Amino acid sequence: MRKRLLFRSFCLIFVLFMLAGIIPPKAFAETETAAPINLTGENFEYFDSENGYAAIIIDDLGLLKEGEGETLLENMKPLTQFGNVAFWSTDEYTYNEVEQARLKRRSLFGMTSATIFAVNMNVRKISIQSYGLIEESISSSYANTITNNVRGYATRGDYCGAASNAYYQILQVLEGNRIAQPMKYFSNACIALMLGLIIMISAVFRHSSSFIRPSVSSLLAYTVGGAVTAYALKRVLTGTERHYSPVTSSSSGSSCSSCGGGGGGGCSSCGSGGSSSF
Repeated sequence: MRKRLLFRSFCLIFVLFMLAGIIPPKAFAETETAAPINLTGENFEYFDSENGYAAIIIDDLGLLKEGEGETLLENMKPLTQFGNVAFWSTDEYTYNEVEQARLKRRSLFGMTSATIFAVNMNVRKISIQSYGLIEESISSSYANTITNNVRGYATRGDYCGAASNAYYQILQVLEGNRIAQPMKYFSNACIALMLGLIIMISAVFRHSSSFIRPSVSSLLAYTVGGAVTAYALKRVLTGTERHYSPVTSSSSGSSCSSCGGGGGGGCSSCGSGGSSSF
């Protein structure tokens, strides 16, 4: 009787061992294939294995509140189908915040398609700097527009909101959609108004000349009037009495220290960018 019981127990243990070797532990297998998100202090990282691009948050100043890192990373993920994307906060002084963002973008991603949203608390500016495929759509003009659109969030201390809205607008442009460009519309309206004023003044002079025979004095008055009109127009457009001349702003463009001192697109590592104060 005892031998039979021992034999049955041995058979039961043997069957259990065989089943354990045949059936894989599914619960553990599923855990090992979790999303590749690594959390290290204030830094958050995500890697898109399908496109080969990454999303990185480097919050050196701890501007993001609890839980905002995860939220911001989710808003950055859609951009990884076009290139790498980064968020960076710093208080290092710089004479050119766009150049500073470019250097950080290049140190993170090298010469691959990428964009970075940088917050510099020292100079109180937010910047967007892009390169590669993303730069083809996000020019300096768009970078300036987007930073201007979201600077209100940064002014209120909502840096997650500023970055999230900036990434959303970048994505809209990359997908071929339009975004709000209030400054562009305002400038176009001013130009149209000034052109209309010039045409109206020209029509008045032309109408008056059909009734009054031109004389030396009238021609002189016409010339002086035209000069005064042009002078007034320049004051309205430029806000100054000086003659208009293009001004290179440190808040936009693709100038960089390694470009041989140029602000053009001759340097393949520069990219484009823009910034706004907050």
